[in-house]
Amino acid sequence: MILSLCLIFFAVCLTPAAINAKSKAEFASGNFYLWLDEPGTAKCVNGMPTGYFPPCSENTKVTLWRDFTGPVFFGGVTGDASPFFEGAWEIRGGCNLNYDLMGPCWGTFEGNALGGVWEGTWNGKLDFTGFGGNMRFVGHGTGGGVEGLHMKMEGAVEGSGDPTAPMPFTARVFKIEE
Repeated sequence: MILSLCLIFFAVCLTPAAINAKSKAEFASGNFYLWLDEPGTAKCVNGMPTGYFPPCSENTKVTLWRDFTGPVFFGGVTGDASPFFEGAWEIRGGCNLNYDLMGPCWGTFEGNALGGVWEGTWNGKLDFTGFGGNMRFVGHGTGGGVEGLHMKMEGAVEGSGDPTAPMPFTARVFKIEE
């Protein structure tokens, strides 16, 4: 009887812990730098497209900016997961910007790491006047040392007015075992 109760206790009470124990995470933090490579296209309400940055002429009320691309560079990355953030990355995206060049942005990314590739999506709110904002990246790995792994990265910075200023980030790389 006591043995039966012990088995029921372990089966019922310890199962969630066993499921949660199947995920192992590694962490990293550092800085990333975003650059504009291809300006994409812009629809400008009460303005004209410029073909580069800023995507619309002065006094534009709303900027619908699409299909821009640019590299992401990493610097000063530390932590167990730092090797996962050493390769070349590229983002593709779009933004809906107000008069002050601030608003929601989103897109996809691809990044080389440890002989494999990260792929995923990103979103956030960016300020292209003060050069600040926040971004979130969620992705999965294929090939090399990222095969079967997942990653989440978040960055945020107050606007400094410096377009070359880095965005500090924290990241988590994990594997979910079946």
